[in-house]
Amino acid sequence: MAPIKKNKQEDTEKAGEETRKQFPLASSSRAIVRSNKNSPPLFETLKGPGPAQHYELRMIRPLSLGNSYVALCETECKPHSQVVVKVIPKEEPGEFFGFGRRFRSEVSILQTVNHDHIIKLIAAKSFDTYHVTILQYCPLGTLGDRMMTDKMYRVGEIARIFLQISMAVLYLHRKRIIHRDIKPSNILFGGDDDRAILSDFDRARSLAPDETHVQGRIGTYRYYAPEVCQKPPVPYDGFLVDSYAVGLVLHTMVRKKAPEYQEDVWNKIEGLPWSFKCQATKHLETIMSLMLAPRCSERWTMIQVAYFMKSKQVLFQKIVDAGL
Repeated sequence: MAPIKKNKQEDTEKAGEETRKQFPLASSSRAIVRSNKNSPPLFETLKGPGPAQHYELRMIRPLSLGNSYVALCETECKPHSQVVVKVIPKEEPGEFFGFGRRFRSEVSILQTVNHDHIIKLIAAKSFDTYHVTILQYCPLGTLGDRMMTDKMYRVGEIARIFLQISMAVLYLHRKRIIHRDIKPSNILFGGDDDRAILSDFDRARSLAPDETHVQGRIGTYRYYAPEVCQKPPVPYDGFLVDSYAVGLVLHTMVRKKAPEYQEDVWNKIEGLPWSFKCQATKHLETIMSLMLAPRCSERWTMIQVAYFMKSKQVLFQKIVDAGL
């Protein structure tokens, strides 16, 4: 399925600069787990040179400080070649934060995928006290940043972003990978065409050919599917949980407001504040009603979403071209 093309007249670099001015420093919602984490671990470790020396990096600015330290860097051998460096602490004796498991999960999965709308892994290495991943830099902000801008009131822009993320998740599902943390802050924008890029794979998981069900409350609670919140906990279909999260991202883009925990969004689709109503908005509401179905047996998979969007692609492209 060909992607919906963005209107070439739009100045994506200007949009990115506006985003960076409005959101100069991304903050992490994760708690800082060690008191000494305020000092950047980028340049040295306890036993020798750190990742900056190893990869010949120069730090430009920090991006976030939480359970992991994230910085924007450029390579010394290629000035202006910018990358994101994520430094994750190794667990000390008696600690069980799962940092090592999440590092291995993200690296192992990103090494096996190659898609225009999935973040690129450039390098990864474990040092004496830290795990380090070097990732593609997406300079145009996150979907969470962009949600309150004028651009996000356009039906065509909402449809374009939704389709691109749907293509990324469908690709993952065909490779038996579930993401488990799809949300606006994990959707970035980059490239000359301002493409949407799915990131943050440290909670993702590869499933065996005969495996569909997983357990546990993994990800961000606001974007949990209803079955994840059941008490007592029961195994659930990981692919359908991803599908629910993608539908919830679409709902959030239109409503311009994050869902509440266990909110009944399925019954709030008809009253969404579209900038204007047309046949395209009706199709998007149909998709939402089927992706956000409370019952798993009635919920659409990503392949069903893809087939539906493909059948309506000409209509959505006209909306994008018209700048609506």
